[in-house]
Amino acid sequence: VLDTALTRALIDIGDAKATAEGLKDRSPRVRRAAFAALEHIPGGLTVDDLLPHLGADDPRVRQTVWWIAGKNPEWGGKLVEYFAG
Repeated sequence: VLDTALTRALIDIGDAKATAEGLKDRSPRVRRAAFAALEHIPGGLTVDDLLPHLGADDPRVRQTVWWIAGKNPEWGGKLVEYFAG
């Protein structure tokens, strides 16, 4: 419940730049919350933000990143390039 409330607060504040700092945090919980919030902040998240985390060690972060990627079919071309190497 606390994670959801904090994520909602980040969305309501709407500061994409400050929230994006959470993507660099050591804590998987912080990274996951930052991804979830940025996905709902207009202009807050790009496919380039996701790419380094597609193979995240933490399964919850990885699941969140893939969930977001799946909701953004316009990123398909960039994802294909990433996997093609």
